Order: sequence, then C-alpha cells, then structure tokens
Amino acid sequence: MKHQHEQADLISAYLDGEIHSAEDIAKVEHLIANDPKLRRESELLRSLKTSLSARSADLRTPVPVDLERTIRLSLGEEVSKRSVQESAPTFVQKIISWLARPLVAIPSALVLAIAVTGIFMLLSRADAHFELSSASYANFEAVLRGDIKLVRVTSDTAELQRFFREQGVTYTVFYPQIDAELKGGVVSQHGDKKFAHLVYGSGAHLVYLFEVDVPSIESGTVTLAEEIAKDVQESRWHWEEKDNVGTLFVWKSNTVMCSAVSDMNTQEFSALFRLETL
Repeated sequence: MKHQHEQADLISAYLDGEIHSAEDIAKVEHLIANDPKLRRESELLRSLKTSLSARSADLRTPVPVDLERTIRLSLGEEVSKRSVQESAPTFVQKIISWLARPLVAIPSALVLAIAVTGIFMLLSRADAHFELSSASYANFEAVLRGDIKLVRVTSDTAELQRFFREQGVTYTVFYPQIDAELKGGVVSQHGDKKFAHLVYGSGAHLVYLFEVDVPSIESGTVTLAEEIAKDVQESRWHWEEKDNVGTLFVWKSNTVMCSAVSDMNTQEFSALFRLETL
C-alpha cells in the first residue's frame, strides 16, 4: 500500500510539472507505460487538467466562492463513493484531492461540464466487461435519476457523430428511425473501449439507447444474456418487460448491437420504431 501511494505521489507530481530530474521523469514514464491501470488514470487526470487550462482562458466568468466549493465538494464526494465500489482508491483519491484545490475564476459552466463528463467516465471505467441488457437497465435508471447526464445536447445526428468520433468511439453510431426527439449523447469508457449512448424524448417518456460494436461482443468485452443471444443469432428482435423499470428492445444493425430501454410497455414502445427499417 505504501508503495502504491509513493507511485501515485510521483505520478501526480509528474503531471503537475513538479519533477525536474531526468531520472525521475524516466521512472514515472516507465511506470505509466507498463501499467495499464496507471496509464488510464493518468490520462484521465491529464485530460481534466488540460480541459481547465485550455478553456479557462476563453471563459472568464468568475465563480462565486461558495458555488465553486459546493460543486467541487459534491463531485469529490460522488467520486469517492464510487471509487470504493471500484476498489481503486489510490489514483482516484489523487483526482479528488486535485479537484478540491481552490481555483481562481474558473467559469461555473466549465466546472459543471467537467463534473458531468468526469463522473460518467469514472463510473464506467470499473466495468471493463459487462452484460448488455443489465447495463442498459442500470444506465436507463441512472438517466432518470439524473446520475448520467448528456454531454452533447443536440438533435443533429451529424454533430453527434463528430462528437462520438472525437471522444474515441471507433464505430459508426446507428440512429434508428423513431417517432421521438433526439436529445443528445454521452460516451462511456470500459477498459480500452469507448461506447456511445443516445437519449430520445417522447412526450413524458425517455428512450435510452446503448450501442456497442459487434467486435466487442465477439471478443467478450460485452456479453449478451442467453435468450438475447439466441434471438440475435436467429436474426430476431428481442423484446422484454421488466417490472418497475420498463421495456428492453435489443437488435443488431450491421456491425452495431443496439439496446434500447424506456418506461413504456412493449406495445407503446414498439409503436415508436419503424421496425421494417431496422
């Protein structure tokens, strides 16, 4: 444990530019290059710092001290709670510590944007392998609670496609023909893979869509429940209802597996889709 803390201190100092010895710099770079977990967490911390540095110069609205402190403490508490579940306290605690440092005039919009994207990345990093339907139900409920928020809010599919590509989604996201309004999207990271999520609105209902590429299923990164796998293998759509949650719809579109969840019943939900085009 002491060794892990020493590594975390060294890498944190490296990212802060506080290491000047060529020998120490080489040591840190060797650690990061040879430890996938340290590499992922260092990339996350570097990304957060880069976002602040790059965008704070363009957005000069001062944040009231009380508001800034409330946002940062809330983010820290949420990440800390999740990090216990992920069993990865060392580096996450470094991120929490860094987030808790006082800022000088960082715009509230920027802080909130980092809170949204940072929390979702941390929540998803723990599940390098997952079962698609279970993850879809859980994510849908998180969307309803507001735990998962849209990072790019738009109904423009071309804009969303650019966003997903910029965020590291390597496959072409599928946009079904559905009688609902596209609200926007968000990206999650699972191990080294990044996946796209879409949210639609239909009256008082939400439709959540989780898309993964078929190669991720073939490699075992994403698994399918037995009944779903059977339906997909036989080129059928899979429909099911779950008490107190809603309806799940899973289908394959070329090289993308789509999993949609809504709080509507099967008849209402299926009526939204132009099934002949899927």
